[in-house]
Amino acid sequence: MAGGTTSAVLAVAIVLLARSVSAQQLVSSVPITPVLQLQAARVIPDVVNGVVSPAENLTIIYGGVNSVGYGNELTVNQTQAAPIVNVINGSDPASLYTLILSDPDVPDPSVAGPNSSYLHYLVVNITGGASSNIAVTGVPLAPYQPPAPPSGLHRYVFQLYKQNATARIGNISVSRSGFLPKTFAATYGLGLPVAVNFFRAQPAGANNLTTNSTPDVVEVQELLRGRVIPQVVPPFTPLARLNVSYGNGTLSYGQIIAPAEATSPPAVYAQGIAPGTIYNSTFPYFTLAVVDPDAPDPTTPTSSLILHYLKVNIPTNTPTANIVNVTGGNVLQTYAPPGPPTGLHRYTFVLYGQGRLSNATAPASRSLFNLTSFALNNTLGSPLAAFYFNSLRVNTTTAAFAPANTNATLVTPTATNATAAKVPAPAPK
Repeated sequence: MAGGTTSAVLAVAIVLLARSVSAQQLVSSVPITPVLQLQAARVIPDVVNGVVSPAENLTIIYGGVNSVGYGNELTVNQTQAAPIVNVINGSDPASLYTLILSDPDVPDPSVAGPNSSYLHYLVVNITGGASSNIAVTGVPLAPYQPPAPPSGLHRYVFQLYKQNATARIGNISVSRSGFLPKTFAATYGLGLPVAVNFFRAQPAGANNLTTNSTPDVVEVQELLRGRVIPQVVPPFTPLARLNVSYGNGTLSYGQIIAPAEATSPPAVYAQGIAPGTIYNSTFPYFTLAVVDPDAPDPTTPTSSLILHYLKVNIPTNTPTANIVNVTGGNVLQTYAPPGPPTGLHRYTFVLYGQGRLSNATAPASRSLFNLTSFALNNTLGSPLAAFYFNSLRVNTTTAAFAPANTNATLVTPTATNATAAKVPAPAPK
């Protein structure tokens, strides 16, 4: 009998380990477009609120070989010289354009706020119709300054705006620190960009951080990519990884799925980063919360957070192969499947450790749920783990598009008569 029990436990351990390490990836029905990639990386709405429909594609090449590709990682050494910038399908020869390169993650992605931004490149009055390197046909108000992130994985976002008719932007004074593309675009009547692309970079010597580092650092990097840290939870050191599965497929960080693929509560497993880190006398129980920080729309999340699931008193005393099945416990808020009205929403799972049985009560409303206050009031401390996926209504994949504003008037401040641009040059970010 003992041998049979041991075999059964071992079999369960193998199944659970397979689920956590090599489970089949859920194949989503949502086609991945450039706009969705911008939304998933929070370029929309952190940097811009959308792109003009139909959007053009920017091709950006550093050193003749290193292309920018919607969030790929380049090294600071690869991006020292200004890149060649072109527009797929060409630009309008009868129009002028503005090109911006900015970093919204200064000084560090874990603490960057909505007004954290640094200008790396600003070229105005670019002549449309150029066949190669459109940037050289314009006036550089802020010459190219290469990335030099002090810490963390930063987003470097190229934005191309179509200026109104043939109006020109004068030699204005701009500041690199605190430069906000949305504000600049509004000031000069540029509307939404016609094309956006971006890459990521880390400090020199740390460019393999996400692949050659400890598991807890890898988890943090994934949460930073989706801005779960710091927009949903403050910076923390993960003690576990959450494995979330719907149906027969396991989700990856930030994966984009349709609401119809997540109608029932998922299977959730917590895998300790080190043996004994998530189930011991310190944490005999778990609390699991699932929230949407992007309601009703990522550009105006006035209902955030929306609570989609809340369970407390989940027992942790039956781990197998350093994995805990996050099941059982007391449901304080039943599972509500994703139902984003517009835009791409992050559905974020946050796991806390409990030192004792919780007397927490159900919140009065799903809307405007304060996760930080709930954790504080119930002495939960910092999260043990977090995970997120993205979802949107399949028939609203172009929600971040807007038609071109052909009637916008280019507003030129009085400083446009300056003879030269005055660009302060503080330490690069």
